[in-house]
Amino acid sequence: MKPLEIYGEGKTIVAVEDVLSAIKIARCRGEGICATPLLGSSMSKQVEQQLLKRYENISVWLDRDKAKNAIRIRNRLRSLGVSSRAIITPLDPKEYNRTEILEWLKS
Repeated sequence: MKPLEIYGEGKTIVAVEDVLSAIKIARCRGEGICATPLLGSSMSKQVEQQLLKRYENISVWLDRDKAKNAIRIRNRLRSLGVSSRAIITPLDPKEYNRTEILEWLKS
């Protein structure tokens, strides 16, 4: 079982593949955004349930080669009634600076 680690505070959480990406997103303080590393490209039912209880919005931002997984997770979350979206970008989240991360999160 993978641990659920949350970086930052907010009503919106971004699920990413790795710790470095989660930390970079969490550094966007004041935007109401936090992040959690999935430590892979899938979301367990336990993590899913914990996130559903705590967050109004869940975004899934996996590396580009795992875009299909991000869409599957998003669809699953939507079927459970939570506002969710998949963010698909040319680079991994950790490759962007603060301004670029905020642009991707808002678009």
